[in-house]
Amino acid sequence: MRLELTKFIKGQRVYQDFTRQWFQEILKNLNKEKALKNASKLKALELSLVFVSRSKIRKLNKNYRKLNKETDVLSFGGDGFVSLGELIFCMDVIKFKAKKQNLPVKLYLGMLLLHGALHLLGYEHEHGGQDEHEMFRLQNKIMRKVASKLAPEHKRDFDVDLV
Repeated sequence: MRLELTKFIKGQRVYQDFTRQWFQEILKNLNKEKALKNASKLKALELSLVFVSRSKIRKLNKNYRKLNKETDVLSFGGDGFVSLGELIFCMDVIKFKAKKQNLPVKLYLGMLLLHGALHLLGYEHEHGGQDEHEMFRLQNKIMRKVASKLAPEHKRDFDVDLV
């Protein structure tokens, strides 16, 4: 599988190498966990990352999710065979949330990369219940493994409480 990162806006190129490295580790762990659906059909895996302003993410969130508020990441599915889809990030919101959680911005971005990829793979948490539990169990497990390798001092900082 191949990863293509596209659609970086001016000023956000600094995250290209970081996101490529994190996504490669995320992808390895998704494969190990057998979380990639239809993996045998994937000849190439393209993921587009887009960085937008607060006003743009609010507008997208309102138009597509009927939520008139800013968010850190939105996911839009691809064709499921070559394109995994598109993740749209708002770095201003990400920086705010990372600071609030006392995490480095890049590491919070890495967690959102996994979170968004899980959404693109069909995992959901919006309605609670078993789906939410499964998504966050997998997210926690993979983030611990990826962070253990790439940011060992933060390997448990991303855990979502599973009540």
